[in-house]
Amino acid sequence: MNRTQTNIDKVSTPSAVTSANMPAAQSGKPQAAKKQRKKIRFKPNKGGMLALLALILIVAVIVTAIVFLTKGIIQWVNEAKETTTTASTQDPNKPNPLPWNNAYINEQYANTNIPVGDLVLVNFENKYSLADALNSKNSTNLYKYDGYGTHYVLPGSDTRVNNTILQNLIQMVTGLVDADPSGTFKTTTDKLYITGAYRDIALQTTLNGNNPQQYPELPEYTEHHTGLAVDLKIMSNSATVSLRESEYEWLEAHCAEYGFVFRYDASKSALTGIADEPYHLRYVGVPHATYMTEHDLCLEEYLELLRTSHRYDQTPLEITVGDQEYLVYYVAANTADGANFTSVPVPPSSEGTKTISGDNMNGFIVTVTKTAK
Repeated sequence: MNRTQTNIDKVSTPSAVTSANMPAAQSGKPQAAKKQRKKIRFKPNKGGMLALLALILIVAVIVTAIVFLTKGIIQWVNEAKETTTTASTQDPNKPNPLPWNNAYINEQYANTNIPVGDLVLVNFENKYSLADALNSKNSTNLYKYDGYGTHYVLPGSDTRVNNTILQNLIQMVTGLVDADPSGTFKTTTDKLYITGAYRDIALQTTLNGNNPQQYPELPEYTEHHTGLAVDLKIMSNSATVSLRESEYEWLEAHCAEYGFVFRYDASKSALTGIADEPYHLRYVGVPHATYMTEHDLCLEEYLELLRTSHRYDQTPLEITVGDQEYLVYYVAANTADGANFTSVPVPPSSEGTKTISGDNMNGFIVTVTKTAK
């Protein structure tokens, strides 16, 4: 082999290199490049959380508002349907009823009248400031008055009652004696005995001091100071006896017709402060006596009912006696800053007549005798 051939052989014959020893880039099977994927993580900050919470609250408020608005619309639609239905069934020629006090007007009433009237409350808690105020102008002496000696007798020649009760008392006494439920007024010398009527402070002081068990009320704390109360017994054979059962039952059944109530029942002693006086009657007026009797209320309970449930700004108490209708309501006295007058709403004459009584505490009771229509 010549020198030239040898050099050619060196060029054309590569040095022994195996494919296994070749770099991957030069290999017939290239490998895919590995790519690393970066994980994304949510890292909320304080501001973001507050914003998210605010958004949730806003959405909740909007949803709640929508719910309430929807309910309101549904209710309004239903009420409109009811109103339409009611209106369609009403007589188109009949006017809509007006409020019961639509035409009432205010009348200024002096606060000095709080202890004046048929419904004044005088008991162991309520002092009566007009104890000595009853005089010949506003009272009548029963001595030798109609029925004296024939239907009733008296303990003395100066037995007076308030003029307010005079006619009703005489009618009640006459009715009892004429009915003669015990059968003794017409067959014997028995007479109805009016043992107690008006008492001034001096007389009550003497009675209470001499016999506190029979006369337990202290001076200025007895209903007898008003002249609206009487004690009824029987004079039989010159002896004083209690009302007999038949006479008591007649009065129980009829006294309200004349405006009277049995004031002191044993079952009400905790309220009245008097254990039991089945002979003591008190004038309060026909509608009030009727309601109190029918509902077994003493005067304390009746006035409380009016104060709590039948104030003028509420609804009046409606009372019917026979064919006559009455409205009764309470008006609190205006005592702010030493006020001397209270505005008392009263009806126009076209709707009825009114009487106003103080309660001897803190207000007035208005009684409306409605005009028949």
